Amino acid sequence: MIKAELFGVCPLTTAQELLTGKWTLLILYLLSKETLRFNELHRKLPVLTQTTLSNN
Repeated sequence: MIKAELFGVCPLTTAQELLTGKWTLLILYLLSKETLRFNELHRKLPVLTQTTLSNN
C-alpha cells in the first residue's frame, strides 16, 4: 500500500504524517502543559517566526 492510502487507516502512519516538522513536538509539549493562545505560544518560542508557527 502507498503511504497516502494508509493515512487515516493506520494510526502509526497517520501520526508520522501529522507530527512532521522541526518544532511540532516542542509545540505539542508546551500545549500539553497549559492552554496557550497563538501569541502566548509565540512569546514562549521567540526563535520561531509567526509564519513558521502558523504552518506547524
